[in-house]
Amino acid sequence: LTLSGLTLDPDFDSDETEYVATTTNNDTTTTVTARPYGDASDTVITPADADTDASGHQVNLTENDTTTITVEITSEDETETETYTVKVFRQGANISTLASLAASTGTLTPDFDAATESYTVDLEHDEASTRFTYRATDGNADVTPASPMTVGVDNGADSTRTITVVSADETDTTTYTVTVSRDDEPDPPTPGLKFMNKDGDDVTADGLEIPEGTADATGDTTYLVVLNTQPDSAIELNVIVPTGVTSDPTSLEFSTTNWDDPQAVALTLTPQDSNAVANDQDTIVRHAVTALSTGGGDGYEEADTTVLDVILTERHTKGVVLNAMAKEIAEGVAGTYTVMLSSAPTERATVYLTGAPAGVTVAPTQLDFTAGDAGNYNTPQTVTVTPDENDDTAAWSAFDLGHDVQGGDYRDHTGPDLSVQVMDDEAPAVYINITEISWNEGVAFTYAIGLTQVPSAGETVTVDLVFNTADFTVPTVSFDFTDVAEKTVTVTPKSVDADATKSISHAVSNADTDDSDDEVYGDVTSATALTVHVKDVPDDS
Repeated sequence: LTLSGLTLDPDFDSDETEYVATTTNNDTTTTVTARPYGDASDTVITPADADTDASGHQVNLTENDTTTITVEITSEDETETETYTVKVFRQGANISTLASLAASTGTLTPDFDAATESYTVDLEHDEASTRFTYRATDGNADVTPASPMTVGVDNGADSTRTITVVSADETDTTTYTVTVSRDDEPDPPTPGLKFMNKDGDDVTADGLEIPEGTADATGDTTYLVVLNTQPDSAIELNVIVPTGVTSDPTSLEFSTTNWDDPQAVALTLTPQDSNAVANDQDTIVRHAVTALSTGGGDGYEEADTTVLDVILTERHTKGVVLNAMAKEIAEGVAGTYTVMLSSAPTERATVYLTGAPAGVTVAPTQLDFTAGDAGNYNTPQTVTVTPDENDDTAAWSAFDLGHDVQGGDYRDHTGPDLSVQVMDDEAPAVYINITEISWNEGVAFTYAIGLTQVPSAGETVTVDLVFNTADFTVPTVSFDFTDVAEKTVTVTPKSVDADATKSISHAVSNADTDDSDDEVYGDVTSATALTVHVKDVPDDS
């Protein structure tokens, strides 16, 4: 099945019976050709042939309207009939749009769409012009100027042109705008040095970031140096490094022929003090390259110092970081803490939790940390520890949860233990969910205070925090309990001159409003103290 001058959508397939097609206002008729498989007893095309004198079956197309054409095929034995339908839309005479617009040089932005009337083209400084080609949707429409149109632009300037489309019946007009911009001619290069990392990326402006310690394997490239311009004679560059840094080689020679060939420098840096608990610290190492003329140098003769900033980043100490060093957990109550790694593993690393005694559930029992700096090594993962609730009045023995690591550079690494004391709910007690912690000065943390048993009716248990106000800032220092719901305490260690260990004690008292003799907490006078190892954070961290 074909219609002259038209494209069927979708492409013809004998199993597909519904089609559409669109034509311009110029096409007043189409010739329908239908060829059945084998011998058909009858083929009927509707509408009827509009021109019986012409070859084929003609169908008139109505302007600005859809004409439905059907082709009915009947099989030779007249037992089966199939009907194909094509809906043809002929555009009206008032179409004033472009069907296409393209630029020979540069990229047309945005991509052409008949409904979008404004476009730009950006040219490189060495591209003086671009050539626009375009076509109206309706062939009878008037397009000014005629296609093609060449637009020339000076360096660093732009030029705007318009393309006007007037419909065939002159009732509608669309104006398209194209603005061509040309980059300014770049400044000529000036004598100087260009620094690149070993992958060839330019680091002249931003500097080079490498970890403390030996930056690369002995003799391996740390960075590359090349000249910006050709000197008129050979020059020597001396590599000047600060104390604690060695350079190999200590000087480089560039001639009039090898001036644009990158030459390698390998740096070795002495490790700086690390503090895996404190925030990262970046140490700035100034690396200066001095140009020494041996006979002119053409701009390099003044022996100016060119500086490359080498940023010496703190190398994290490999380890497992817990947000608590010791905890108290009430029997039958879920306690939580978090685990992360202090450095990125080279391969996926798994922390295995070990040492939980019978009657204590730990979930999950292993934690996965993905490899590389983009991994989740420094995202804390939560572990839940739940002691069973029982009627045994015997005190629970304290136990340690171990943190063993496997994977990459953490293979066979043993992390710190978490000391856990389960508080028996058969006896009244006040517990704190963290009893020992290592934390940075000036950074707030929280812990919780809870009761193992519900106080008697009318009894209020009060826990007062006792500490040196020069050590901590604590907004709320007294907490009243009439049930076992935990209370949250916020603590901010104050500044210290050096790492120091501080503590917060917990004094317990109770009040009985009905003077009954069934006070549950009458003999409880204190809770475990909280030990805080306060870490001194350097001012420039």
